[in-house]
Amino acid sequence: MAPTPLTPIRQSQLLNRLVIDYYTTEEVGRVDQILVDSKTHQVEGIVCKSGLLGRYKHAFDWMQIETIGQDSILVKQQGAPQSDKLETAQAMIGHEIWADSGERIGRLVDYCIHPTTGAVLTYLFTAAGLRGMAEGLYCLLPSAVISTGRKRIMAEKNALETAEQFSEGLNQKAANAFEFIKSDYAKTQQDLTSAVGGAQAIAEQWQTQRQKLSSQAKDKLADVASQFKQQSRRVGDQVQDTLFDLTTQFQSKSSSESGLTDREQDANHEIDLSPLEDWPDDDRSK
Repeated sequence: MAPTPLTPIRQSQLLNRLVIDYYTTEEVGRVDQILVDSKTHQVEGIVCKSGLLGRYKHAFDWMQIETIGQDSILVKQQGAPQSDKLETAQAMIGHEIWADSGERIGRLVDYCIHPTTGAVLTYLFTAAGLRGMAEGLYCLLPSAVISTGRKRIMAEKNALETAEQFSEGLNQKAANAFEFIKSDYAKTQQDLTSAVGGAQAIAEQWQTQRQKLSSQAKDKLADVASQFKQQSRRVGDQVQDTLFDLTTQFQSKSSSESGLTDREQDANHEIDLSPLEDWPDDDRSK
């Protein structure tokens, strides 16, 4: 199985990282500077600060660094003398980048180092002025560097003009953002069209369903009304029959209480005429 290649570390990623003593596990401070030998392009050590407002500073050469971890740097404060090169090394961040043709190209803002050997793999610079923000970071290989001072780095013009881009600038980010927005807008519009079509289909389905339910409701109400009408008629007939029966019973009862038949009752209303008595004729008697 092939060993996993080591990932280069950017100088800016080490700044403010916690420094811990390897033997005592005590906090020494936080990284303030990375010092580089500009002639050999080699990291010679680090400077960390501690105390209130970073008033105390401690320097450690590369040989004293035990491990560069994800969250801290472990150093050995004992047993390893500091290198003399540490005194002549410099941070280099902020150095102006000049071409050997006499043109100021930009400014050094960062560099990548090998996490095991401490060698500078590539310097990172931006173009001068606002152009640097717009165009992003470019790579400058140590082999293209001609000379280095306290403020400037001289490099080959051809290497600077053909420098590979390391990261995007604002122009490219804006262009990428515009393309993303454009594609996202197209997708959103397509999704919206699909959603509208789906909504219309749902609305049509709901309209059909509503009409179906309305028709079913009307039929149901018609059936209920018809049943109610028939039931009302039956109740009316029953009421009439009941009233007729009650009237008949009432008449029969009245007749029975009087003890007379119908014929007898009619007879009571007739005038009883007895035969006329014969009275003597007064004239005859005379």
